[in-house]
Amino acid sequence: MTSSNSAVRRLTELGINYELLEHDAVFTMDDVSRMLDIPINNQVKTLVLGYQIAGKDELVLCGISASGQLDMRKVSQILGVSRSKLQLLNAERIESALGVPRGAIGLAHSNGHHSPLLSEKLLESDFLYFGAGSNTLTLKVATKDCVDLLPLICADIEK
Repeated sequence: MTSSNSAVRRLTELGINYELLEHDAVFTMDDVSRMLDIPINNQVKTLVLGYQIAGKDELVLCGISASGQLDMRKVSQILGVSRSKLQLLNAERIESALGVPRGAIGLAHSNGHHSPLLSEKLLESDFLYFGAGSNTLTLKVATKDCVDLLPLICADIEK
């Protein structure tokens, strides 16, 4: 199953309504802004962090605003992990762990590790747009549905 199908399947299983947008390939938030008519405040930049706990590799997805910066100190406090143990994963490690290429990851790609973290700054938007597992697909989901139905944690995780 492709990663885009798994993201769509997960949303469907959770009863979350979505719109799947097809477009030319995008790889950065600048590409998204340039190619798609999506307000910057609605775009979710999903970063993947790795850490070890009790000798086991863990991942956490962090959804922040497109123009935002992740605050690793705040994330480490939420996770109860030393800041020095958190690593931002590179594209190769993300693809290996989640089967998703750079620029295509989204909140629906959590694979049983820690619940995704969503920046409180994104809660002001009616809809969120995030990666669907392919650089040519974007998911549009009502923010309320993300918060109410996805197993995620809303927190202050941006600088």
